[in-house]
Amino acid sequence: MVDHFFDRAVNVYGNGIDALNISCTKKQYSISVKLHFECTNNTAEYEACILSLEAILELKIRKINVYGKLRKKS
Repeated sequence: MVDHFFDRAVNVYGNGIDALNISCTKKQYSISVKLHFECTNNTAEYEACILSLEAILELKIRKINVYGKLRKKS
């Protein structure tokens, strides 16, 4: 079982994504990628989720808990 956290960043320097996968033994697998195309915040977040899920599949992990960034409502 893995806990899967992901988020994105869109700023003047470009678009990037970060993801963190934490195994049940507390081993951490971090992923950071710079996107080389213009995109919206939503697209960057989808890319973050997809890329990190692909990494999880490569590790042959079949059970995961997925958490996106929670936002406060104003």
